[in-house]
Order: sequence, then C-alpha cells, then structure tokens
Amino acid sequence: MNRVSLAALVKPLLLRNRQCTPRPHGAFLVIALLFLGTVGISGSVGAESIAASNDESEEIHLGHAGPEEFERTEAEKQFDTIEGVRHHGPILQIPMPEGVTLEDLEMTLESEIAGANLKIVARQNIGKALRDRGDKDFPDYRIYHICNLTVGGKLLSLEPAFGAFMPCKLVLYEESPGGRVWALTYKPAFALAYFPEISQEAVDAAQDVGDRMYDILYLMATDG
Repeated sequence: MNRVSLAALVKPLLLRNRQCTPRPHGAFLVIALLFLGTVGISGSVGAESIAASNDESEEIHLGHAGPEEFERTEAEKQFDTIEGVRHHGPILQIPMPEGVTLEDLEMTLESEIAGANLKIVARQNIGKALRDRGDKDFPDYRIYHICNLTVGGKLLSLEPAFGAFMPCKLVLYEESPGGRVWALTYKPAFALAYFPEISQEAVDAAQDVGDRMYDILYLMATDG
C-alpha cells in the first residue's frame, strides 16, 4: 500500500488555519499533524501488514480459558476453613499459627517433606542475605524449591515447557522481624492452564505433587 502524502494533508489545513486560527495554534496543528502522520499513517500500514502476516501464520494457542477449568482438589479446599487465607490469583497465602517461629515451621516442613516422598532441592535465605548486606531490620524470608524427581521427570517427558514452572516453590516469611509467619505457594492449576493440550496423565501428576504440598501446608497452618 502506498503511503498517503503528508504534505497533501497538511497544505489545505494550513491555508484554512491562516484565515481562522492564531499562529501559535497553527504551529501546534502542524506539530500534531506531523506526529499523527508519522505514527498514525505508518502505524496503520504496519498494522495491516501484521494482520496479513498473522492470517498466513499458524494459530498460536495461548492456553486454557482459565484455571477454573480444573476442578479444585479436596486438598486445596482444606484452606477454606482457615481464617485469614488469601488468594492472589495463582498465589495461595496462608497465615501460620500465632507464636510459632519460622525455625519451628522449617523443622516441620523438612520432616513432612520427607514423609511425602518429596525433596527440598534448593533453598534461599533471602532475609539473611539482605541483613548481611546492611538491611539489619529485614525480616526472615526463606524460599524452598521442592520436587519429586520421578514425577518431575514424567512431567518433563510429557511436556518439556512445563519445566518453566518447576520445581515447586514454598515460601516462609515473617511479616515483621520476629512477627507472625506466613506461607506462600503457587497453585498448580494456574500453571496447567497454559498447556491446553497437555495429557491427563501430566495433569494428574502435577496435581498430585500440588496436593502433597497443600497437605503439608495445611498441617503447618493448623499446628497439626
């Protein structure tokens, strides 16, 4: 498509503008037209080119309509009975019992992880790292990377791209130094929503690990 001549658009408007508009406004009109001619006209040509290109390309699947397509498991529904639980989209935020320290919760986590046939494959003590760098009042904030290698291997063989969401993360943090501890984790259904053609076997495997994590968090939250 040929570009519309910007001069052809500007000239008649300038002539009309000289008769009815003070000069400062006329200058502003020229600048505005130049901007619109640069962005609008070339932009419309670009948009048409992109649309034509997209018509010829293969359709890209962006995922399921949403995680609501996956029925909530009984393990996730447990948290409906805990006061103060927050749902931030894909993030589940859970208050731990008052007076229980992060160190105590970490011991419980390590014990329960082993019993659920899971493993902490890495951990990051973000709070300590920040305090060591000079932020003396930064509260404890610890991230645990948790995985079952057998299940993880099965998921990766079925859908290699799912590795972007692995391993599972669980966070324990203090809301203030020495204050109440909260836990965070990512809901598996939100990760699964990005893979519309993933097999049911992969869905079951991911939700199984998620449910094990939920059970551990529920036990920690109820001082069970």
